[in-house]
Order: sequence, then C-alpha cells, then structure tokens
Amino acid sequence: NFMPILAEAEGTVQYEDIDEGKTMRLEVDPKSKITRRVIMEHKGEKHPQIVIVDAKGTRLAFASLPEKAYIEIEDGKDVRKGDLLAKT
Repeated sequence: NFMPILAEAEGTVQYEDIDEGKTMRLEVDPKSKITRRVIMEHKGEKHPQIVIVDAKGTRLAFASLPEKAYIEIEDGKDVRKGDLLAKT
C-alpha cells in the first residue's frame, strides 16, 4: 500500500535537490512501460523536496521526499490543494 503525499497549497511545483543520478533515478515499469521518478538513497546536504510557490516565487508549502518515494508530478506544473505530489 502506498501513502500519498498531497499538495498543501495551490501554486506551482518546484523540485528542490531532485537531481537525476544523485537523489533521483528513472525506473521503467516492466508491465506498463511507464517511466517513473524514484528518490534514491543519498548522503550529504541534499534534501529532496517538492516546493509549492506562488506567482511571485514565494514558498507556500513543501513536501520532503523520503527514500523510495515515487514522484507523481512534473516540475513546473500548477497544483491545487489536495493534488497528489508523490507516493511512499
């Protein structure tokens, strides 16, 4: 069973410390062939999170992403409160 990580505000998604090959890897589902973004085990100063900002770039909310979380939203997308951001 997955636990959803939901948007706590309305705004635009910004990835923070989500870097392919460092904190995130692409994984292809063998059945559906869909490519998914998965948070990897990582060390150091990186703290992968999805930040929600308003039109002026002000941080409204953020969601920290634990290891093995599946990112369900693309960087730059607009979200509403309650939208699915990721699953753990």
